[in-house]
Amino acid sequence: MLTLQRIDEKIKLNEAESDKLSERNYHKDVYSDPFYKEVKRLKTLRVFVESGVQFKLDDSGGSVIVEERFVFTLISHKWRNVGKSIWYRSKGASDFIKRFVRG
Repeated sequence: MLTLQRIDEKIKLNEAESDKLSERNYHKDVYSDPFYKEVKRLKTLRVFVESGVQFKLDDSGGSVIVEERFVFTLISHKWRNVGKSIWYRSKGASDFIKRFVRG
C-alpha cells in the first residue's frame, strides 16, 4: 500500500538523483533523466492518494486504473475509459478527479 510518507521519501530520493545526473551531464544539450520522470509520476500519484479515490497501479507502472472505469497516465495526464481506445487530455490529476470521477 502506498502512503504519503513513502511517496514523499521516494520523491526526495529521485530529486537528489536527478540533480546528480544533471551535474554529470551539464555539458550535454540533450540527455534523458529517468529520475525526473519518476518524480513527475510520484507527484501525480500523490494527488490520487490524497484525494481518497479508489485506484490501482497498472502493470506498466506508468498509469493507474481509477475506480475500475478509467485509465489515467501519470506523466502526460491523458485518460481513457477502460476497454476503449480513444485517449483524452486533462489539465492534471486533480482536475480529472474533480470533473470525471467525482463530477
